[in-house]
Amino acid sequence: MDKEPLITDIIYSKIEKTFKNNDNKKLLLFSEESFEQKITVPPESGEGGFTLIRLLNSLGIMITDHKNGKIPIIARGDTHSTSFKFTFNLSQEPIYGTSNRLKKPFIAAPSNTYIVSPNVSFKLNIPPENHQRWLSIVISPSLLQEIVTSLKSDFPQELLFALENPENGYYLHISWTTPLIELAIEQILNCPYHGNLKRIYLEGKAIELIALRLGLLFDEIQNSFHSIPLSNSDIDKLHQIKKVLYNKINNPPSLRDVSKEFGLNLTKLKSGFRTLFGISIGEYIRNIRMEHARYLLEHQGFNVSQASYAVGYNNISHFIRAFKKRYGFCPGTYVKMKNNYRR
Repeated sequence: MDKEPLITDIIYSKIEKTFKNNDNKKLLLFSEESFEQKITVPPESGEGGFTLIRLLNSLGIMITDHKNGKIPIIARGDTHSTSFKFTFNLSQEPIYGTSNRLKKPFIAAPSNTYIVSPNVSFKLNIPPENHQRWLSIVISPSLLQEIVTSLKSDFPQELLFALENPENGYYLHISWTTPLIELAIEQILNCPYHGNLKRIYLEGKAIELIALRLGLLFDEIQNSFHSIPLSNSDIDKLHQIKKVLYNKINNPPSLRDVSKEFGLNLTKLKSGFRTLFGISIGEYIRNIRMEHARYLLEHQGFNVSQASYAVGYNNISHFIRAFKKRYGFCPGTYVKMKNNYRR
């Protein structure tokens, strides 16, 4: 199968009026001649930029790592896109955005994930000194159709129409991440290979991420989650709550205590946390516990028992079960894998 153009774009501006419909100067085109491209943002737009990795058969990976300066800017994305994107927000702070397919502004929250078809574009309002990190799997409509042929009967009608009519249809789905998605992303960002082996490895991981994200979509069709509106005061309180939970992973406070301390009722506390950060409070606590435990196992030389107690688990069996659920293997297996890799 011949390669098709993989085109997407992100254009930065201090003033929205400076955007031009035919502004192709900052268009990000996945070159067929280059396996990996580095594109830096203009100095007036901050630091960092994009890594574009062109894989086989009209498939690519786009990694955004942009640090804004002291002036707020607007990022316009996907206006020229001809491809589907499976996008994952790796940023630490939420920002506000709009889309040509949404009736009202939305929150681009940490851990949000997106399925975006051609004909869907965004504008993101990036505040001063903000660090945006994103990873996108970019795939042509025809290759995506080829990969998911056996799954089409499970697709929502809107997605199926956009897939079969990419020039006219559109589809946008916003959800949150899972431990398996996070692990696949980490493996992409820390790929241990080079050259052609790196290409093959990343191609497999890119398709894996597409499968994981579609699986999440199919699960949510049966159990849809609805976000709730949040005021600026609510958002500030939820950020404070997140920091409190992070600093007390060994012995996190009860939701009732948190609700009283910050003046949020339990419904807004639980639903608002998930709306803003894309994850439930319980999942967040488990995730940061497991992330800290993995750090202790890998970098501090802790054994399984020590790591378990350090992150607040008194029952080692419960810790092992939680670790395996998040990463797909037991902590003891993880230690052996890391030790073997270092030899």
